[in-house]
Parts: sequence; structure tokens; C-alpha cells
Amino acid sequence: MKYVTFAEHQAAKNEIIGGVEYREESTFPNQWGMMSKQYSTEENGTFYEITDPKTGITEFWSNKHPTSRYYDGRTREEIIEQYKAKLAAAAKEKETLEKRIKALRKPTGTNMSQERYTELEKHAVELVGHCDVSTVLTDAEAVLLINKEFGFEAGRIEILHEAEIDVSEEGSRYVKTAKVPRKPVYAATDWNYIRFNVRTAPATWYYEMINADLYTVVI
Repeated sequence: MKYVTFAEHQAAKNEIIGGVEYREESTFPNQWGMMSKQYSTEENGTFYEITDPKTGITEFWSNKHPTSRYYDGRTREEIIEQYKAKLAAAAKEKETLEKRIKALRKPTGTNMSQERYTELEKHAVELVGHCDVSTVLTDAEAVLLINKEFGFEAGRIEILHEAEIDVSEEGSRYVKTAKVPRKPVYAATDWNYIRFNVRTAPATWYYEMINADLYTVVI
């Protein structure tokens, strides 16, 4: 890939079209999304150009010089701005990938972050004695609520009091988990948490009720 100056690009074109009649044909976009031009003459053959609108780089050749050469039509400022844009896009892509990796590393033991649960538990404890319903639930109360909300047979429900959370260091490639206490709490109809199992004949299924929605837990 040989890059040339604007003067060399113009000289190559003038070698074909200089001083003679020519026919110009252009297509934009062509099948590759670029601008293509050709200048045809009877005396000197044809001069071809293909310009990438994203970079401003023009590839050109002719019958007399069939090997492609390249001319970068961008100004220095335009090149700098395009590189800045590429760096910004790369940084954004890196951030997106890091978020995806972090999401893949989420703990398999819960669907609610420990920060969110701690906030919910604190609020539920503060409501004790100030509501007509329990906010920090007994196992029996939690079983009845699960049975009412989701229809699981009460005798097969087992309320759990701990969950596994991710305590890995930031940027670590490996997942480190720890078990933390989690009471069944009910601050409002759309703000609550109960972790439980449902025992069936062939297996035990693990669930969480989070804000009145049912989530499965993979162990």
C-alpha cells in the first residue's frame, strides 16, 4: 500500500485526462459503500478512483499505472479528530464489554444485590410496630405469603435465611463468593424479599420473591 501526495495524485490523473476529452462517470454509494469515479479517454485509457467517505482516503490507478496508490485527502485536524473519535468508541466498547463480563460474573446465588437488600431490610425493621402487617416475617408468615402469591403447596416450601453474593475484587477474572444472612422482609407490596426452596419428588427448586416477582436461583 503506497501513499502519495495530492500533487502526485493529480499528476497521475492529468497523465490520463490532461489535454484530451474525457468522460466522467461516478457512482455513490457503490457496492462497498464508497464513491467510485472513472475518467475515460480514447487516447490514454481510463483513470479510476475509489474514495472511502468515512476516512477520506482515495485509492486510484489507471491503464498506464495499474498498481493501486493511495491519497489521504484529510487535513491534519480531520485526522486527529477521527482518531479521537476512534479512541472514544474503543473506550466505550471496552466499558460495554467490561459490563457484560461483570454481568456474566454475577453471583449465581441471588438476583438482588446486597446493597439493595440491606436498604430494604433497614426500612422493613424501621416499620416494625408501625404497620398493620408484619414487615420482618416469620417463616410461617413467609410460607403463607409465598403460597398466596405463587400457589406453591405450603408443606413443600422451605424459607431460607442466607444467600450467596459476589465479593470478588474489582477487575478480578475469578468469582469469589460469600454467604450472608437474609431475613424474609416485606416493606411494601412492591418492595420485598423472600428466599425459599420448593421440595418436589425428584428435586429441590430454589427461588426468590423480589418485589412480588418470582425469580429462579441457580445453585
